[in-house]
Amino acid sequence: MKLLHCMKRREYLEQALRTGLMFTGHDVRFAPTEDPKVFAGLFEQILPLLHQKLASLGRSFDFLSEGERQVLMMGLGAMSGSVPMICLTEVPAGRSIDVHQATFGGYGLVISRRWVELNGGDKVLYVGHNSTASRRLFLLLATLKIFSLHLGANGQVLFENNAFRASLDLLCYVERRDYLEEAEWRQTGNPGWMGGTVANGTRLHLPIDEIEFVLVTNDADVKATSTLVQELAVKQKSKSMPKTIVFPRQLP
Repeated sequence: MKLLHCMKRREYLEQALRTGLMFTGHDVRFAPTEDPKVFAGLFEQILPLLHQKLASLGRSFDFLSEGERQVLMMGLGAMSGSVPMICLTEVPAGRSIDVHQATFGGYGLVISRRWVELNGGDKVLYVGHNSTASRRLFLLLATLKIFSLHLGANGQVLFENNAFRASLDLLCYVERRDYLEEAEWRQTGNPGWMGGTVANGTRLHLPIDEIEFVLVTNDADVKATSTLVQELAVKQKSKSMPKTIVFPRQLP
């Protein structure tokens, strides 16, 4: 199994080789289903726990203010946001990558799985379409957030920040089930939801000896890119150097 990162232009490839892979913002969404009726059924499952928790706080759902109800419904519903990420595709032996090349670009890097995982990369969770795992994840996160409910300084019902942080961290590694065939892996940076600098535009250094192949669009690119790879390998004192090849139908 190989991990492939594609780019649309040669200059992007050269930048990645010289200064690392760039984090780019992508919209993500976690929802167990897009069907309102099914979603309502899931919410009915957590209502008894919600009523129980509110009662322990001396509050009743029926007597919450409209603002408090909105906070609860939004906090327990679908989550979405933009996440800075580096996207890769899992390519099993023998799989054609023609469509992937046409969609994501004719320049690419085949990167060692060891390096990807050491730098926070993992295969994404595909959610939605009322799948079993999606429903269970929703109920798990809803339960976590319900147990975190507390009264604020003015007596309003609020979620505890750490519970939200855990939920948002999961959001960084989910993708809609519509894209299941893409077999995506990703490395994510700070989206800035809970503070800190947003990682968009920053780069993650990729050592030459962690690259297995460099893919380009034609023979002329092979020569120029091979020269660059060799220069960088010498500069980095790399133990190995990837081979530069024209983008194949299947990975070697």
